[in-house]
Amino acid sequence: MASDFVGVSKNTGYIWQERWNEERYDGIIPKFAGGRPSKLTASQKEKLKKILEDGGNWTTKDVQLLNFQEIWCRIYRLSPNPIQVNTQINTII
Repeated sequence: MASDFVGVSKNTGYIWQERWNEERYDGIIPKFAGGRPSKLTASQKEKLKKILEDGGNWTTKDVQLLNFQEIWCRIYRLSPNPIQVNTQINTII
């Protein structure tokens, strides 16, 4: 059976087949929905993407601190205590 070939259960195979029969390609393309909305604006995401593509040794914690600083300044209109993570942090705010 085809589902065995791609490593999914028979039930999943039947679901995919049904979607294909009803919607063709659109039926088998994943539709990601739900989850927590992003806290970053489109502009901030673009800046972050550029920073990460330019290189550097960024960790998940570094990115969290970037996000924390931005939210703190935007929502509370206060300046947080300086966080020494990377000199590029201020370019995203």
